[in-house]
Amino acid sequence: MEITYGFSPFRKEYHKMVKDGLITSCPFCAESDMESQAIRSQNGEPVENEFSRWVINKYPYSDGHTLVVPKRHISSIHDMSRDEIISHHEMIRFAADTLQKLYPDAGIETFLQYGKGSRMSLPHLHTHVVLALPTDTYRGMQKLGYFEAFEEDEEKIIMLPVKVTLVREKLIEALAKVIDLSELAKYTTAQ
Repeated sequence: MEITYGFSPFRKEYHKMVKDGLITSCPFCAESDMESQAIRSQNGEPVENEFSRWVINKYPYSDGHTLVVPKRHISSIHDMSRDEIISHHEMIRFAADTLQKLYPDAGIETFLQYGKGSRMSLPHLHTHVVLALPTDTYRGMQKLGYFEAFEEDEEKIIMLPVKVTLVREKLIEALAKVIDLSELAKYTTAQ
């Protein structure tokens, strides 16, 4: 039996707010929330394009946990226009490449959840852009709290204290040092 410990105090805070009904409006539509979570260049400009923005996850599961969020309130990929889909994907590419500048040995994992059967906690579409570090003890959907056994008779117990350190303000500061907004244009397919 494999036992892995991972713990994010941020998620505990978030789940309590959800349970207590303290989240009553969409934080991704609230400009003040998006302002505080915006990933910015060194000169303070937010990283965004016409339809999407790149933000830190305020309640991260792991180091370097970021989100690409459509600016318009969208709850399903079927609600996105072609331009919004392209814009969203371009921002994901930029976010992934920038995270790898900060963490050159890391890989990137992206996650998109939506619909009733998913574990999407907010009804505003968003893509998780997460580091895959060589030292990670868990991978893929496990980073978002999904754990599975690989063999039918295998038992796997996972408790969410892999220390989460580069998050929130620290992550915003670290990313600002490697962001070059002039490079954002090369991710745009429209000419």
